[in-house]
Amino acid sequence: MIWVTVLKHILCRKSLPVCRKFSTKKYSHTVHLPKTSFPQRFKRKSKVALGLENQRQSSEQELYNWQAQKEDRKLFILHDGPPYANGDIHIGHAVNKILKDITNRYKLLSGHRIHFVSGWDCHGLPIEQKALQAGKTDFRQLSPSEIRVKAKAFAEDAVRRQMTAFKQWGILADWDNSYLTFDKNYEAAQLEIFYRLYEKNCFS
Repeated sequence: MIWVTVLKHILCRKSLPVCRKFSTKKYSHTVHLPKTSFPQRFKRKSKVALGLENQRQSSEQELYNWQAQKEDRKLFILHDGPPYANGDIHIGHAVNKILKDITNRYKLLSGHRIHFVSGWDCHGLPIEQKALQAGKTDFRQLSPSEIRVKAKAFAEDAVRRQMTAFKQWGILADWDNSYLTFDKNYEAAQLEIFYRLYEKNCFS
């Protein structure tokens, strides 16, 4: 309160012993907090180490691989609406992936066999902009092909970093078979579907 601060200020000016008396933490022993060796704050390196340790102990990938072999169960498939491979993860990734993981785990506990198809969107202007910013490169000095090469390299690195984080979160997925939109087979499948739509006069 304001009046407490004012009173302490007045007393400190008049008498040093009184000031010391008011500055002691005489109520700290009345706060009954749990006794734990768990640190209240982590340095960045400690966070990374803790995440890796949790990932090692949880064996989430073993759980996913085990349940994938239960062919007698009804299959539940969830295709990941892919995140952009244009940087590190943020709170939006957490909301997206954790909600999907809740759905998958609910289906798993309900007796289903789950197949979470993870993937990344590796095309687009946001990735190209981030790639050019990272290299501090003037796009006017590069050809379109050179820009695409830089963007692909940037996207590949972003996919690795994001996938590592998702694994540390314990997200159940087939991480070894994720789809990337710059994969040649993926692009060929897109063109084939586009041609089928063309044959059915879906485009005017």
